[in-house]
Amino acid sequence: MIEKIRDQKHLSSLTQSHTDFMMILFYTDSSEKSKQTLEVLDSFHRKHPDVALFKVNASKVRDIHPSYGIDSVPTLLTLRKGQPAEYILGIQSEDDYSRLLSGTKHVAKKEGKGQRLKVLVYTSDSCPWCGRAKSYLRK
Repeated sequence: MIEKIRDQKHLSSLTQSHTDFMMILFYTDSSEKSKQTLEVLDSFHRKHPDVALFKVNASKVRDIHPSYGIDSVPTLLTLRKGQPAEYILGIQSEDDYSRLLSGTKHVAKKEGKGQRLKVLVYTSDSCPWCGRAKSYLRK
């Protein structure tokens, strides 16, 4: 079972005791995607019980997520040496979460012979992924 973080003080004590690596899921009870993510992470945690994995109900514990800039759920935050390392939005697979343990990232390989490709991206104002995609593409 994934341990719940009760408040900022509880989080501070956890970050002091788990200095190398920890994962924190920000979720709400009203979000279906949060419930699905919790199911995937419960299964992940059963396979990796030694991983420091915690959860924060953002609708009940309101003082933690703003300090990390989290504005949508579900969001998984990884901390390395007490500092934010990765923000993973939405539902992911167990394999994706396992990849976080090794610190390896999924990187697309450049295959193509110098040809430029055009990509059409459809976005929505209500989708948290879309806002981040738009800001990335503007760079």
